[in-house]
Amino acid sequence: MIARVVGALTIASLVGGVVHAQACGGPGYPLSITAVSPVELDSMYLAGVARSFAYRWQVPSSRRQELSSWRRVRERTLPPEPRWADDLTPDPALRAAMRVTILRNGRLRAATPELLSGDKTFDRSLQTIATDPLPHPPELPAFPASVAADSVVVLVTFGGEPPAGAAVVRFAAQQTPVLLTPGTLEVRPPPASSSTSTPRPAATVKYDVKETGGVDPGSIEILETSDRALGNAIRDGLVRARFRPATSNCRPIRMTVLQRFGG
Repeated sequence: MIARVVGALTIASLVGGVVHAQACGGPGYPLSITAVSPVELDSMYLAGVARSFAYRWQVPSSRRQELSSWRRVRERTLPPEPRWADDLTPDPALRAAMRVTILRNGRLRAATPELLSGDKTFDRSLQTIATDPLPHPPELPAFPASVAADSVVVLVTFGGEPPAGAAVVRFAAQQTPVLLTPGTLEVRPPPASSSTSTPRPAATVKYDVKETGGVDPGSIEILETSDRALGNAIRDGLVRARFRPATSNCRPIRMTVLQRFGG
């Protein structure tokens, strides 16, 4: 089983494996926010927008739809730096730009990107910042009191040299996934039905792996299951399991994991 990060959610069927070394240096891929004239927006507001957008973005992944249950997550841990999906790390040279309208009520409207990278998976992901964000990102800052209009427009720039005066959030320059310590996760499922027409019980579970490698019991959520007893068995097994924690910029971090069992 190999851990796979989907934004800040690890989609996992976890086993230990080889983690290739990554350099800790480097500034990390930038997401930049600038105000579109004639409206001027202060730097604190733009910084809050940049942080929210970076964690809202469904970063490019070819595997995200393997587990649609990620939309049901009630709470997730935000890593200290935004992360790429483990199955797809974009080329650092990719660049794109898109205008987003922020309405006074907090809703967002993304325009058709005015600059595309040429990478189809990357480019398809851009508008998810507004249309289908990852769950529970940082809240957008309060709408600027100095703006009389009902909306403001910002330019989101992906990659390249951040524009002058932009608020910038950088993705982790180094990241490694959560990995299970072999032999430590044991789930004793309920007896299988003898009927060949009955599907095997299955469950999708969300949990947080702490910096120390254990699971936070209070973070476990059974997102969907065909058998309550299986869900309980998974919960018990996760509490006893041990993991190699995820890392970001060469330090261990707490990470939210989604995992499918059975089926």
